[in-house]
Amino acid sequence: MYAKKNLFLVILFLSHIFLSAAQNCTPSLSYTQPGIYPDSVIGLPHAYAGTPYATVINIKVDSDTVYSGFTFIYDSVRIDSVKMMKGSAWVSPSVLGFGYSCNLPACTWPGGANGCIDLSGTPSLADSGVNPVRVYLTAYLHGVLGSTVQGVVRDDYKLVIEPPLGLYKIPSPEEKIVAISDPSSGNISIIISALRTREEHVKIYNLRGSLLYEERVSFLKGENKISIPSIIFPSGLYIFIDGETKHKFLICPQN
Repeated sequence: MYAKKNLFLVILFLSHIFLSAAQNCTPSLSYTQPGIYPDSVIGLPHAYAGTPYATVINIKVDSDTVYSGFTFIYDSVRIDSVKMMKGSAWVSPSVLGFGYSCNLPACTWPGGANGCIDLSGTPSLADSGVNPVRVYLTAYLHGVLGSTVQGVVRDDYKLVIEPPLGLYKIPSPEEKIVAISDPSSGNISIIISALRTREEHVKIYNLRGSLLYEERVSFLKGENKISIPSIIFPSGLYIFIDGETKHKFLICPQN
């Protein structure tokens, strides 16, 4: 009897540890409109192969909806599963080195609630590229006509896995990037001294790996200028990437 009691306490203790580890994100109450944040237009922050990745996805569950003229109240919304594309197959995120947990057990939130999902892991170089994400949800609603269950599939997200930062070639010391504040226009001018004429897809990230700015730019040999709103870039350290000068750090001066 004593051994059984001890076994029960051990199981209870391990369950508490598991649930505490799974509930490791805190929802942001700043989101008041129903939806998922960041939305699919902004997208998820990029991951880097071989580098630990972690991001928090916030959700705001709707309170009610109107269908065929009748109002239905959301009792709860549950995430049933998350899949990621590997090759041509939808697989568990764990196959690509990722896992997810929610702030509430079973990833279920009542209507009108704020919730969050913690997506984390360490991807491999073999999975570099654009990986579509699909989320399967079930919504439980009730109204004057009774209760109903609605299945929902969100497949408008993707997770981009970049090559390891260490694989980027060191740019030529002759090719330089300088950030200059322009208070009159409210912009920051990024001056790029290019070694040759080329067209590149420019991306700027913060140190958390979030993509802040991207633009297709035609560079001429010599000095080039890109103007971007300073509100996007408070004073700090950023990563500048294009096809020729990869992994350059620059400090954007504050206006």
